[in-house]
Amino acid sequence: MLQSKIKKIMSILTSVCILLSIITTISITVSADSNGATFEYDNYTVDYTINSTYGANQSINVTVTNTGSETIKNWMLSYDDFCGDIIDIWNAVIVETDSGTAYIRNVGSNANIAPNDSIYFGYTLTNFTGIPANMSLCQERVEKQSGFTATLNVVSDWNTSFNGEIILANETDKPIEWWELTFDSNFSITEVTTSWAADCVDNGNCNYTFKGTYTGIVAPNSSVILGFQATKNGEPMIEDISLTEVVYKETLISDNHLTTNTKEILVGTDSDTVYFYLSTLEESANITLYENDVPVAVFYDNGNYATYGDDIQGDGVYSAKYD
Repeated sequence: MLQSKIKKIMSILTSVCILLSIITTISITVSADSNGATFEYDNYTVDYTINSTYGANQSINVTVTNTGSETIKNWMLSYDDFCGDIIDIWNAVIVETDSGTAYIRNVGSNANIAPNDSIYFGYTLTNFTGIPANMSLCQERVEKQSGFTATLNVVSDWNTSFNGEIILANETDKPIEWWELTFDSNFSITEVTTSWAADCVDNGNCNYTFKGTYTGIVAPNSSVILGFQATKNGEPMIEDISLTEVVYKETLISDNHLTTNTKEILVGTDSDTVYFYLSTLEESANITLYENDVPVAVFYDNGNYATYGDDIQGDGVYSAKYD
């Protein structure tokens, strides 16, 4: 279920005009000022800071903090708009996808963010147009369907014990990043002898998951060796092998932008109602509008225009009415 916070920042510009700040997105609380913005999610935050301005350039610093309980692996960061041209980037790289979308990602040495830890990167920005409306992590763990093999070798054995190794081979021209290999076996692993290569998780019933550590990235057309000791009952074998990796997930951030039927309410006029709209592909979404951390309206996709401003039920456009 989508758990969303949308924080509306309201600024009194003059005694006759109130401007509604509507640039925000679902699953996020945004706090912004002229020097930057903070984007707060369930398990992490992104701090965007303008350190200095010189001429037509700005020095930008971005900090991603893991506020959750699990390590963030292979972080990648998506913007709705860089709001200028990035040059001289450090501690990160810019990647452009086949579809022309650009995002920022780690440089390998800073790929993972432990709980209560942070990474930072920076860059110089030219042709500055403003502060980004959205910055969010865009990596996901997916199952790899092909392009790899996992082979079991018995190196030596004695009685009911043996030394074994699993060779994980990448047969593609792209790296396999922060892999996790899961398999069923007919033996019980007692010790991982190449602990520098991977951690081993015992899932029970002779089902194991190896998770890459220093070998978290398997280079194209190369392999890693996972050594271990185990006890056996018969000829050792592995089956039901699955491999997952962390990859970039392209997100259509613009589809989730909050919009309104008006941007201004003038004091002394008859109208004081604003209709907020937000599109999402979630089948069942919980979306709440916040003002100064106080919930003020709930979004619905129920076709009830009189109460919520929603004209078509089930069209994926959620609406909220706020006076």
